[in-house]
Amino acid sequence: LSSHSIWPRPARGRHPRSPFMQRRDFELPDPDWMRDLSHCPLSDRDKELLEKFWTELENDRMEHCARCQETWFDI
Repeated sequence: LSSHSIWPRPARGRHPRSPFMQRRDFELPDPDWMRDLSHCPLSDRDKELLEKFWTELENDRMEHCARCQETWFDI
């Protein structure tokens, strides 16, 4: 079992976003099939990206204008 979880973690303080995201090489071959359906199909890099996504999503908060009755993400 890996110590990395693919599920969202509790929200923490907002982290500054890095200005540059490394490009992925989509020409790389798919990982080998492990013949075990309980095996996580994500690579370690993909797990990191997914954890980062869940963390950022958890930290994004909806804002609401009571006068306009509008709700939005602070993007």
